[in-house]
Amino acid sequence: RNISFYGRIGYSYASRYMLQATLRRDGSSVFGKDNRWGTFPSVSAAWNITEEAFMKNQEVLTNLKLRLGYGVSGNALGFGAYTPYATYGASGTFVTVGDEKYPSFNATKLPNPNLKWETTGMFNIGIDYAFLGGRINGSIEYYNKKTKDLIWTYPVSPLMNPFTSISANVGEITNNGIEFSINADVIQ
Repeated sequence: RNISFYGRIGYSYASRYMLQATLRRDGSSVFGKDNRWGTFPSVSAAWNITEEAFMKNQEVLTNLKLRLGYGVSGNALGFGAYTPYATYGASGTFVTVGDEKYPSFNATKLPNPNLKWETTGMFNIGIDYAFLGGRINGSIEYYNKKTKDLIWTYPVSPLMNPFTSISANVGEITNNGIEFSINADVIQ
């Protein structure tokens, strides 16, 4: 089960300066008892430079906006309902009762009550532009994205444990780069 609450506040002054903040609170039953809820904030700001007085008399740029933001999101998708709990399954060893053979059941996965949300924090800064009456437009953006507390189910030694695997928060990944787009309205 999942449940979410969020709130957003936005502010714009003279179509030049824009701020926005969001706070999200998510709950999911796929995590350990003490980690079912996660809080995920984000904030962004933008400066619409073409609305400034010093840009009013020029005719080249129809849009020039500088923007930046940072936000955190959580991931609860792709995990089963029993991810933090011990599970049991047929072991392949049969118990014989009379002439009948029955499969036995053993523990197959260690419980992890400390399992928590995977979280991704992302920072970005970019410029949106348009010129020639808006016929050519696009954006250039730098981003840095870090995902941590990745959840992975990995095998454990059956000599040391009565189980064969455990799901845990074990890793992180960082991605960064530059994205750009150019759009052109060639024929009108």
